[in-house]
Amino acid sequence: DYYLHEAGLENGDVASDHYHRYEEDIRMMKEGGQNSYRFSLSWPRIIKNRQGDINLKGIEFYQNLLDTCKKYDIEPFVTLYHWDLPQYWEETGGWLDHDVCAAFEHYAKVCYDHFGDKITNWTTFNEPKWFVANGYKIGNYPPGYQDTHKTMIAAYNVMYASALGVKAFKEGGYPGQIGIVHSYTPVNGVDESIETKIAMRYADNYCNNWILDTAALGEFPVDLIAELAKSHDISFMKTDELQTIKQNTVDFIGLNYYSRTLVKPYTAAKLSYNSTTVVKKAKVKFSSKTGSNK
Repeated sequence: DYYLHEAGLENGDVASDHYHRYEEDIRMMKEGGQNSYRFSLSWPRIIKNRQGDINLKGIEFYQNLLDTCKKYDIEPFVTLYHWDLPQYWEETGGWLDHDVCAAFEHYAKVCYDHFGDKITNWTTFNEPKWFVANGYKIGNYPPGYQDTHKTMIAAYNVMYASALGVKAFKEGGYPGQIGIVHSYTPVNGVDESIETKIAMRYADNYCNNWILDTAALGEFPVDLIAELAKSHDISFMKTDELQTIKQNTVDFIGLNYYSRTLVKPYTAAKLSYNSTTVVKKAKVKFSSKTGSNK
């Protein structure tokens, strides 16, 4: 995380030191009455470069972690991606680079092949809403863009990559189930007017449905796409890829709940949805170096 280092801020280089203390941590889970452990694998720990070479030390760490879960009768619930895109992909555009979708599929296959006998509960992405919206539209997450069209491309690529991950899992005949985790935000209106209900639908599409509908039903919300197409080029959405999304829906959706969204019609400009937050540029670099922590 070179942004934090450059700014002289606190960093997570060591943090809870789970890399070295995982056995103690998992033993304490058992002692505390836990029967499951939800954690994420780190793409840059497992895949060393754009060519897809495997970091065997990263594989070894997760094998040991999973064996320790089994030792203490802890069921692993494993996420493939929790926002740590390898730096070698960020340098070519991050989630704006369409090639990252096939790279994610390769990474997923490597994980299924090496850990599939120890894991039966998989999720492709954790909370894509946050790293897409905040990273490409609001600008307070890496890579710090504030661009609607870039947000659309990133969102599309993430959901296509997720479908490729599901496709690889099901075609490979691995045991278990695969889903996606969404930070669900119930949308409420300030009144019962038709204008508020329309604003609520827009907000629900932006907050929830582009993930939920796409992952579970295999289709982006058509009214969302129609609205965005009025002022943005959507040629990046390819028919064959949309068919892949349609044919590879998830087995389940995991929900994280933090808050609701309260909506009123936005009248100061011709916008369908407006979100206000503090903006701060951020640059984050992730490494496959053994012993580094997320």
